[in-house]
Amino acid sequence: MKDRFLLAGGSPDMTALSEWAEEYYQSLMRMTDGFFAQADIKDVMESMRNMPFEHLVAKELAGEEESIVGIAVALVREIAEREIKYIQAYLQYL
Repeated sequence: MKDRFLLAGGSPDMTALSEWAEEYYQSLMRMTDGFFAQADIKDVMESMRNMPFEHLVAKELAGEEESIVGIAVALVREIAEREIKYIQAYLQYL
């Protein structure tokens, strides 16, 4: 559905984009849980860093404006980095 992330004035709806990015990232992680549960945590973090978010988000948001896709990719990457930092902080206390 085109323009679902644009406000009436044509500017990006950052609240809707942020909510979408969080939900999308969490759905990706649910899909990988089985694989990540068996892997070394350092390999998991590396995999998280190397996920092809540009491709995945662009495919999911096909038909949206390029600027919207770019914002969504950046938001998903920020969430991934946040999660990696949480894992790193946890590992420091093991």
